[in-house]
Amino acid sequence: MMVPDFFAIAKNILMSKGFQKNEELAKKIVTVYDLMQRQLSRQDFYDFSTRAVKSCVLACGNIKKKEPNQDEVRIVLKAIRDMNLPKLVFEDVALFDNLFMDLFPEIEEPEIDSDSL
Repeated sequence: MMVPDFFAIAKNILMSKGFQKNEELAKKIVTVYDLMQRQLSRQDFYDFSTRAVKSCVLACGNIKKKEPNQDEVRIVLKAIRDMNLPKLVFEDVALFDNLFMDLFPEIEEPEIDSDSL
């Protein structure tokens, strides 16, 4: 069975979207999805597959296009949170937040943009 290389997929998409820190950020994205898969509760509607990683990386590209001067680490953090936080059950939110404190210690949590709702 062939297993997709999430790191290569994320790195190449980030690179194609103009991210300078594509390797470092791809590693963080893949690590977050791996940790979510292993540490969060098992829910039928959770999806941490290739499709989810690719959607997240494409969201990074969309944010970068709208905010080209925004820090790349902040862009990735915002995309991961925006793509995953709304679908988490309450019990998993604290665990999810702890993942970010571990992987992105240099960045404070971005505010969630819910104005468009």
